[in-house]
Amino acid sequence: MRIVNADFDPGDTLTAAALNEKFTDVATATTGSLDADNFAPESIDYPHFDLNGSSGKSDVVLRGWALGDNGVGRSGGTDYESLEDDNPPEEVDHGSGTRASFGSAGQQLSPGDVLRVHWSLFVEDYTIYTAGLFTGVLGDTPQPAWLCWLQWDITSNALANWTEVPNQTDFASAFGAGAEGGNTDDAQATLVIPHGHITNTVPATAYTHKQRPDSTHHRAWTYERPANAATVTIYGVRMVIAGLYHPSYQTRTGSKNSFERDVASPGWSGEAIRIANARLGALVMRRR
Repeated sequence: MRIVNADFDPGDTLTAAALNEKFTDVATATTGSLDADNFAPESIDYPHFDLNGSSGKSDVVLRGWALGDNGVGRSGGTDYESLEDDNPPEEVDHGSGTRASFGSAGQQLSPGDVLRVHWSLFVEDYTIYTAGLFTGVLGDTPQPAWLCWLQWDITSNALANWTEVPNQTDFASAFGAGAEGGNTDDAQATLVIPHGHITNTVPATAYTHKQRPDSTHHRAWTYERPANAATVTIYGVRMVIAGLYHPSYQTRTGSKNSFERDVASPGWSGEAIRIANARLGALVMRRR
């Protein structure tokens, strides 16, 4: 919409009639026009911020929210150790915990609703780093990484039945040759944290180094409940971590980009990462 009328010029006398004309023009232009087309799903407005129970000020937009914060600053974190395959991931749960709980009643996620999760963590250090595992000429040895992904509990407020969120692998698929992992197109709620990095010189000789500590990593994931899906009740969302994985693209992984971990080669167990400040926020919103 556009409002066009005469401007005030320097030296003009300001009268009540002229001032009222401005307000009348605005009222005329906006009456009946401030509707859904002008306040689209992407707009930020009052209902986002002023809560009324768990549904937002006007019972539109925001349906529920939950927050997890381990209460730990940038030091005093917890070490997580890399394990061989066939071991489940560990929950990032030190401090006061990072689970985002929706309370005893949970939060319904109906068809058309959107679940948005934002999570972050601070890597204080890589407390065990065996450089000899990762040496070699550039291209010979893929560099390892930790994977941190999301799980939810849609069973009960006991928070004892965690499964991966939709469109998220558990990185436990059997790839053969003693390896397991998951394809990247099934890893939509995954945060990748490098354990080491490569520098290259001329001639092309690769040198591997421990990844720089004191770094923050963050990720966001969005999921819209399909129209033909049943309503589910979310009781909590949490982050888990496992490693070490390396990137792969092989016939045995379905000729897709993937992350895998392997017992025999290279056998990256016994490495460790120290995670300090970790936070997770979850929002359930109406799309319109």
